[in-house]
Amino acid sequence: MTGWRDVVTALVRAHRPLVALDFDGTLASITADPSRASIAPDLLDDLSGLARTLRIAIVSGRPRSFLTDQLGDLAVRIEIASNYGRDETATPADRDLLDRVARGLADLAADGALIERKPTSVALHVREHPELAARAAVTVQRLAAAYHLDLQEARQAYELLLPSSATKGTAVSSLITDDTDFVLYAGDDVGDIAAVEAVRGHGGPSWCLAIDSGELPPALAAISDEVIDQPELHRRLHSLRELLASRHADHDGPVDDFAQRSREADR
Repeated sequence: MTGWRDVVTALVRAHRPLVALDFDGTLASITADPSRASIAPDLLDDLSGLARTLRIAIVSGRPRSFLTDQLGDLAVRIEIASNYGRDETATPADRDLLDRVARGLADLAADGALIERKPTSVALHVREHPELAARAAVTVQRLAAAYHLDLQEARQAYELLLPSSATKGTAVSSLITDDTDFVLYAGDDVGDIAAVEAVRGHGGPSWCLAIDSGELPPALAAISDEVIDQPELHRRLHSLRELLASRHADHDGPVDDFAQRSREADR
């Protein structure tokens, strides 16, 4: 497989393909305030159209409630691996611990960093105050050690999570079933490295896209099949939706004809 044209043909030929997509930086643009991130209505329409013929999954560190709100009616038609595939249930003791962690970040918040509370974690964002990054890194490492938490580093953000062996990699592995015969994955951040490794571990045909918004981790780019920007990903998803719809209108016409149309659309 040498490029996107081959990917489109493989998606059509496959009996049970999986299209797994990250949310922030992949489907939605990165925002300084995570609560303001959203998926464009046109892209949501394209995903809805793709879900008619493809198995679509969202793989994200976001809580399920946030993703279902964003996806609306589409949420019940696709698969969602939220919270890095981790359980989102927290005990009263867990919530008390996370409260203490948030208080431990209060000084950074007072200087402009943003604290984001999730069901089983606390995230610290320094996108609008990069001068706090070094101090934030020291603080979160100290808190992770003190409270025996997992530390997930992202672009200009740090997340302290209740301990779990789950990652985006284990989430993707759980989505890949015995009958999955092609996997397309797209992601943009450090957490997506484990997801790409899980796709590779599957051993079947696949294509992994690294989405570059100007802060792409080199390690993700190195193990992906192709690096593209977010608008290009959205364009490809839109074109794929149109091509699949045209094939359905042609009553599942020959794959070779479909591949020819995909090449023409890709010019």
